[in-house]
Amino acid sequence: MSDRGHVLVVTPQAVGEWWVEATRRAAAGEFRPWAHQQRFLDWVADKPAAMAAIGMGGGKTPSALIAAGLLGVPSNPLLLTTGPTAKRAKTLRQAVEIAGAVPVVAVANYDAVWQGELGKAVASVPWSWIILDESHRAKAPMGRASKWLAALATKNPTARRLCLTGTPMPNGPLDLYGQFRFLAPDVLGTSWTRCRSRYAETHPMFPSQIKRYLRQDEFARLTDPFIWRVATEDVIDLPEETHQQIPVELSPATRRFYKEFERELVAEIDGGVVTATNALARTIKLRMATSGYARPEESAMPVPIDGIPGKRAALRDWLEDIDKAEPLVVFFVFRCDAIEIEALCRETGRGYSEVSGARKDLGDWQRGKTDVVAVQIRSGSEGIDLTRARHAVFWSVDWSPGVYEQALRRIRRPGQQASCCHYYHLVARDTVDEAVYRALTSKGDVIAEVLGRLSSRSAVAAGARGDDA
Repeated sequence: MSDRGHVLVVTPQAVGEWWVEATRRAAAGEFRPWAHQQRFLDWVADKPAAMAAIGMGGGKTPSALIAAGLLGVPSNPLLLTTGPTAKRAKTLRQAVEIAGAVPVVAVANYDAVWQGELGKAVASVPWSWIILDESHRAKAPMGRASKWLAALATKNPTARRLCLTGTPMPNGPLDLYGQFRFLAPDVLGTSWTRCRSRYAETHPMFPSQIKRYLRQDEFARLTDPFIWRVATEDVIDLPEETHQQIPVELSPATRRFYKEFERELVAEIDGGVVTATNALARTIKLRMATSGYARPEESAMPVPIDGIPGKRAALRDWLEDIDKAEPLVVFFVFRCDAIEIEALCRETGRGYSEVSGARKDLGDWQRGKTDVVAVQIRSGSEGIDLTRARHAVFWSVDWSPGVYEQALRRIRRPGQQASCCHYYHLVARDTVDEAVYRALTSKGDVIAEVLGRLSSRSAVAAGARGDDA
């Protein structure tokens, strides 16, 4: 299907090993394309640049390897996702030097591919194919990895370019800009400012805040010819899913802390300090308070506000109706959340595993050695299989709809044997948790929902002051 040469695959670190295994299986001729994969292969055969927006379980990896001409062909897969970048660079250079007619398939992760000696080594190779797996990782217009990958594609004008993603636009149409800058820069241009001004109306003072999208028919006409779309539901039968709130009552001390900080944020919104651009960072203390923790100015470590947090008490109550042998996933954001989840598991006699920046115990849970796996949502939203569980609890959530959707798909995916996947959301009453839950489950704008809620508090407070006057 193409002239065979060296192939670069850039992927999230968690799925690097799968790419190496899949490359070996492709070389052994183990893959046989399904009907929808064959249609994609026929479509992409003569395209120098394409995006496969194929849902989870649709076979993106085998499709890419077959498209690159690696089915039944000896190759040398290299895993370049761990270790010092200088050592990885040496491994790559040596492999390319001795490759001969055998193509090297180098698998590197987004966080490191552009850095140090590894970045220099990758840039020195004449690639035949450059494949971005989960290409939405390259969507940030000002992201260093995104810009570096675009430059790499420019340096390799004859390389075939392929983006793979189940969520090409997790936050909106302009998420395609960074990906198309790599894929086909002439489509949306190389100026983020010009692209944004043409296809979106932004806030006059805060240009990163998009009020509405413009010229979407033109946008689709330009981008659609490069995108092959297949929804998971079109090719695979997945279980049903349900979502349910678990109400959380904050302790009086926690409620007072939360309300005090909320008043400060409302004042900052009125003063223009909190905007859509910085809302995520400015509201961290507010979000952490719903988990029962505070970060004092003089301390880098969060501390409990008042005894056992409300979320821990609510989850403990909920667990009384769940068999101890029932596998469970608990997603979380903050390190203090994991501390409470682990303590609750000890208290209720459940074995505990964790997937986070600090721990990687997933294997024990997958093999049935533990009952509960706590997954830090940014560390475990992509590339891991959590289908042992049919129940998942969101202790806290990331505000990115794309990350949230990926987390859902770790359970509801091929391999899930249950007829229905159940998601439970710990939602602290009368807090930003309610706005976040509402936005995520309705696929709305989380930041707009949260700022709208806080702004409404400002209006209520202003009305109260007027009544008192």
